[in-house]
Amino acid sequence: MEVHLPDCTELEFRITLSPEEEEELLQEIARSGKEGLTRFSERYSALHKQDGFGINLQRYRDRLEKQASKMLEKRRRALTGQEEERKLGQFRELDEFRKQRPHILADLDRIEIMDLERIIERDELLKLVGEDGPVTLWERIHGWFLRAYLRIRIGLRRILNILFGKRKGLAIEDEKRKKLTLTLFGGRTKFNLGVSVSELMSRPRFRKALKQELGSFEGSNRNDVSLGPEENAERLIRQHIEAGMKRELRAEKERREEEILKHQEEETKLQEKIEQSQKEEKLRHEEEIRELREKLRQKTEDPVRKLMEKNLVELGFIQQEGNDIIPTSSLLERFADLIFQKELKALPQGGTRSGQSQRKLGIYEKAKMRSVFEESRMDIVTTLLNTRINHPGDRHIHEDDIIVYREESAVSSHVVIMFDKSSSMEENERMDAAKRTVMALYRAVRRQKEKDRIDIIGFDTRVSLMDLMSVWKSEPGGFTNIGGALRTARMLFEDSKADIKIAYLITDGLPEAYTDEKGNEVAGEPKICLEHALREAGGLAGGFSGGLNAQLIMILLEPEDETYVEAGRMIVEEAQGRLIITNPKELMHEVLSDYLG
Repeated sequence: MEVHLPDCTELEFRITLSPEEEEELLQEIARSGKEGLTRFSERYSALHKQDGFGINLQRYRDRLEKQASKMLEKRRRALTGQEEERKLGQFRELDEFRKQRPHILADLDRIEIMDLERIIERDELLKLVGEDGPVTLWERIHGWFLRAYLRIRIGLRRILNILFGKRKGLAIEDEKRKKLTLTLFGGRTKFNLGVSVSELMSRPRFRKALKQELGSFEGSNRNDVSLGPEENAERLIRQHIEAGMKRELRAEKERREEEILKHQEEETKLQEKIEQSQKEEKLRHEEEIRELREKLRQKTEDPVRKLMEKNLVELGFIQQEGNDIIPTSSLLERFADLIFQKELKALPQGGTRSGQSQRKLGIYEKAKMRSVFEESRMDIVTTLLNTRINHPGDRHIHEDDIIVYREESAVSSHVVIMFDKSSSMEENERMDAAKRTVMALYRAVRRQKEKDRIDIIGFDTRVSLMDLMSVWKSEPGGFTNIGGALRTARMLFEDSKADIKIAYLITDGLPEAYTDEKGNEVAGEPKICLEHALREAGGLAGGFSGGLNAQLIMILLEPEDETYVEAGRMIVEEAQGRLIITNPKELMHEVLSDYLG
């Protein structure tokens, strides 16, 4: 569920950063992204807690917390009401399901088995009740004599009853036409078989089955001697039907019991499902409240970070990717400028440029600024006048209003920076120092003259051209391919028309890899690696086609022994350059001092 936070008024105060704070902020973002911005915002809020900024910030937070508390309580009540309503609906569903549970039949009155077909089909004796009359000639003759015998017997019984007064005055129905009607289970169930007993007794198959059942008509222990054959037949049929109905009742009860058991299992599953659903719903509500509380906390506790993030996005220093922020090239340019400005203040004033020919003075003209690299040559008076005319009442200087002194003609320079990013550069923060130095030197070259060219080469086992972003993201690894880096620098200088060509090589080790003629990177064989480095260094001095005259300044970081120093001297002598030995803390100072003089 999407959570909408309170729509509060924008911050009524601005954040002003000192150069040191700006450098710290940009460095935190460049290193850690959003986490770095959060850390800096927390430190900034703590440092400015007592000034006007801190007072306005606290007022803003108080207002947000008040609205956030109302929002949280309102959402909690809504979720509680939804949960109770859902519970009631689930309980009603469970109750309705329980009412649908089948019931076990108590007796035959509650079972619909009035149709005798199913009972007759399952009983061998009763099957004969439903059969038609005799079909063979013998059975027809036998049946005729049997019926005649029965008529004579019935007639004699009537005469005896009349003579001796038995059943006198009673209307006796014709036994031949009387259909067999059975009253079962104490009169609660009646069946009409649709056939008379005399008809059944006239059927040889029925009589045979009846004889097998009773043993005989006379004198059998299964036969009631006080009754005639018809009465015994009727009694036996009744017993078979009652037994069949009881079997059906038991079968029906078993089926109902299975249905009840199945229903109980489904009821248990439904109850478990409801309980699980309630638990999950409760967890979802708790999670939603927790997320809402966290978002409200962030909104009330991180207004400084949000304001900084907004300003940085507007300036083009960062861009958002999902939940994280990514530094842009503009931010790294700005970061490089801050590093350079800070180091520039520590450099001694005056002096000439070491390792470069004396620069000629150029011709300058006033014009609108084309890029941020021209800020150092701003004409402040004209710029302020343009701002006041074009944007009255606005206290900010817009880029369109900035006027700079632009150099139209001068001596051009081409600087190539080669920095080692092999595995050994990870020690003693050499990699971090190299990155910062590359960025500062990059900014120094661009600041001096916009038309000057600068290239960055990163090398480990492989050699590659880089921009500031790839420099900042690079990680140490691999071997040291100094020869490959010098070869790439030479190729860049060969395509350059600059008047002055300078190559800075920052490394901490010996040549450990080289690039063969086919462009393959090969590690190992130190002697061959050094030979490749020396040959490429010689190419920088005069060029294989002659006339390069590029100067190499090699900066060696913390050499382990004299072997490293000797190899460095051999390389710079071959290139007619210079060797500087220093440590990570002094690296930037040494490089900028050499370039700026």
